[in-house]
Amino acid sequence: MGYIGSTNLSVLEVLVNRVLFLATLVATVLFSQVQSGRIVGTVTDPNGAVVPSAQISITATSTNQTQSLRTSGIGDYVVTGLNPGFYAVRVSMKGFQTTSVNNVEIVVGQSVRVDVALKLGETTTTVEVTTIAPLLDTESGTLGHVITK
Repeated sequence: MGYIGSTNLSVLEVLVNRVLFLATLVATVLFSQVQSGRIVGTVTDPNGAVVPSAQISITATSTNQTQSLRTSGIGDYVVTGLNPGFYAVRVSMKGFQTTSVNNVEIVVGQSVRVDVALKLGETTTTVEVTTIAPLLDTESGTLGHVITK
């Protein structure tokens, strides 16, 4: 009887291992099929010190939809789940000029770093910066390619 019990246990172990393998495979496939990108960055003052709680607005140029957030206590921000396209990043904070970074291109599965150095002044003054597409994704070790029709 010990032999039969051991055989049943082995079958159960094999079944559990197969289920775990399939679950891992499905999770890997789902996470590898990223359909969005993200914008990350740090907001600093003219001296290079980080600016916590700065107001960040990310606006999709094509739809005019805006996501708003604030920088962390160390001046960082991350916006995930952005559809491919062009975005404008607007940063404002009391005592500093509002800064807009336009034409930030998001592609599938890529992170774009948009660091913003605020200038002293009133928030009614806006500084506009236009970006160009980076040649290298420095935020991750992934490679990707966008295929257009």
